[in-house]
Amino acid sequence: MSEKIKVAHADSKTSQDFVDFTNVNKIIRQKRVDVSNKNAIISFLKKLLLIILVLWLLFTFVFGFFVVYNDDVFPKMVPSDLLMYYRLDRNFYVGDVVVVGKNEADYALRLVASGGDEVDISKEGQLIVNGSYQAETNIFYPTGEYDETAEEIKFPLKLKENEVFALGDMRRGAKDSRYFGPVDRDEIKGKVFALYRRSKF
Repeated sequence: MSEKIKVAHADSKTSQDFVDFTNVNKIIRQKRVDVSNKNAIISFLKKLLLIILVLWLLFTFVFGFFVVYNDDVFPKMVPSDLLMYYRLDRNFYVGDVVVVGKNEADYALRLVASGGDEVDISKEGQLIVNGSYQAETNIFYPTGEYDETAEEIKFPLKLKENEVFALGDMRRGAKDSRYFGPVDRDEIKGKVFALYRRSKF
């Protein structure tokens, strides 16, 4: 039913007109809906930007991702494995798997010696730390020295207090501290705490 409002004209006391305000009310209601939808969109965008900012902060300063691209830590890790590492824990121990940034490249390696330790490699290809032969149950190849290295490395090697010695579990061909030398703690991006193995189709 059309809504009618009686309006008396000042210049005519005898005549009365009826003005139809139905369309006006529809326009007002539509504007209210438009304003409500606009506020909802703005609120959604603000929440989305906040979520993006939080994720950026988390994965820039707290966590990091690394995709394994070689067999350096085989058989524990294989190419295409996705690693997540924690940046804030700076207490590193022998046995930790860490992501190292060295020579403009990243590597996933295992720490085998820390600051103050003396590292050596026997002629038979065994790792020696502080004069003790290391029993490495998951290592299936000899730990040999490399003829061609990025840095001049001579064994036995004494580590400085801020240095660690990192090796790949695949000792045949892995690029590690035998190739580029000891790793400064500042060159460690973080400690690996999770591994996601993607399925192959």
